[in-house]
Amino acid sequence: VQDQPPAMLMEGLTALGRTPWRIHGPVLDAMLHLWRHEGGDKADLPRRQPLGVPRAPPKGVWGPEEKAANAAHLATRKAEAERHALASDLELKLAQACRLREEPCLFFPHYADFRGRAYPAPPHLNHVGADCSRALLTFADARPLGPDGFFWLRVHLANTCGYDKGSFRDRVEWADAHHADILDSARRPVEGGRRWWAAQEKPFQALAACIEVARASAAPSYARELHESALPVQMDGSCNGLQHYAALGRDAEGALHVNVRPSPQPQDVYSAVLARVQAKVAADAAENHPEACLLHGHVTRKVIKQTVMTSVYGVTLPGARLQVEARLRDLAAFRGREEKEVWKCSFYTAKLALESLGEVFAQANAMKDWLANLASAVVKGAGRPMEWTTPAGLRVVQPYREERTYQVRTRLQTISLLADSEEAPLNTAKQRSAFPPNFVHSVDAAHMLRTALACRREGLEFAAVHDSFWTHAATTHTLHGLLRAEFADLHRADLAEELYRQTCAAFPELAAKGAIPPPPPRGDLDLDEVLRSDYFFN
Repeated sequence: VQDQPPAMLMEGLTALGRTPWRIHGPVLDAMLHLWRHEGGDKADLPRRQPLGVPRAPPKGVWGPEEKAANAAHLATRKAEAERHALASDLELKLAQACRLREEPCLFFPHYADFRGRAYPAPPHLNHVGADCSRALLTFADARPLGPDGFFWLRVHLANTCGYDKGSFRDRVEWADAHHADILDSARRPVEGGRRWWAAQEKPFQALAACIEVARASAAPSYARELHESALPVQMDGSCNGLQHYAALGRDAEGALHVNVRPSPQPQDVYSAVLARVQAKVAADAAENHPEACLLHGHVTRKVIKQTVMTSVYGVTLPGARLQVEARLRDLAAFRGREEKEVWKCSFYTAKLALESLGEVFAQANAMKDWLANLASAVVKGAGRPMEWTTPAGLRVVQPYREERTYQVRTRLQTISLLADSEEAPLNTAKQRSAFPPNFVHSVDAAHMLRTALACRREGLEFAAVHDSFWTHAATTHTLHGLLRAEFADLHRADLAEELYRQTCAAFPELAAKGAIPPPPPRGDLDLDEVLRSDYFFN
């Protein structure tokens, strides 16, 4: 345990906790109306009333009808349990928001997990929650829009509506084309309105943005720069884990696909991987490959997106297959297919997706493999858990050990208890598979903390949800520059080489035997390119 917590971590958490918030009254009113008067079940709210769970068939020998009835019983019972949990959570959020709506200022103290990632301490109502939770909160202090704040408000609105693949100018034009819908949403969000906002990707955040754009639009054009806005404008990283992997491996091609390098339009890594997968499926279909013939023309971005996204977190081929299977079952072409056919097609697609991702991110993928091999060398060679010091100065020791289960029998029931002990044997597989994502999470946490401190020095209000950075519309352009500069400065230190040196110093007996693998060769990415990448966070 460190005697003193690292200064960057403590100062960064303090900076995050100093951001003042308040409840967004109009959004709260709309949410309360839909929940209390219309029973929820719209605008992504859960249903308020319980589902009617059909009875399970009586025990005995079941025929097809009884089996179908039991399946319906189990499915509805599961859906009701999920509905009840979501409804209870929403009730807590709404109760807290109603109690706090007149408060001029709210603060969320932050804490860090073992990797240095920051979270707000209040468990229910906070800006890290789902759409309704985020939309209920706005900055306490408003700032004049200035020369480009109205531009960023409209970009943010388009993003909340799911129109986030085009250029910033395209998004502004999209918002302008929906100006009548925006005004209707702001003026009559629930009663008498068309409820355009409720059909958007993030409905309540879209409503908050509609209200703010409408307010700004009401000001004369010559005075719009003076309009004060407190709405947080959000900018998200482009598959942020892959951005850090690309920088770690100096992977120039991979960096282009995740917007670390500049381009006229935002790049989409999922589309880049998809193009390779589709080409391979087409080639195999031409050779009469059975799974390729079934899949040809049906592999979409949605089918492979989750696998690409979770590759950063160490998804395995079996896990990727399950992800792909769930997406394939949504397609009309695969409804009613035999289980064996769907299994083979999902395995084939997942394998191609991971293979294609490795081709697009050659150096980054080699870096991920090296991190896993480094953890294996430490765990197997020294019999100790993997450890490192993050770029924020936090010492991390991976906690993964074999779990022991004990059963306690009572007169009423048997309870299984999980014993967690530092004396238990290391979970070698978990130590290996968890290290690459944990290390990258510690790097992205350091990037966020550095950006929070830079914003504090520059007088910007700042909030973050891991790789989603928030500030006022007026200061969004400044935040763009700061977060890019902090990313470049963070990675100039060659974090892979630094990790290698740390590991050699911590395990000298392994280093002496040459058992600690050195980092793989890096590519030729120029980190300064990120300074010119408008869509790095977009």
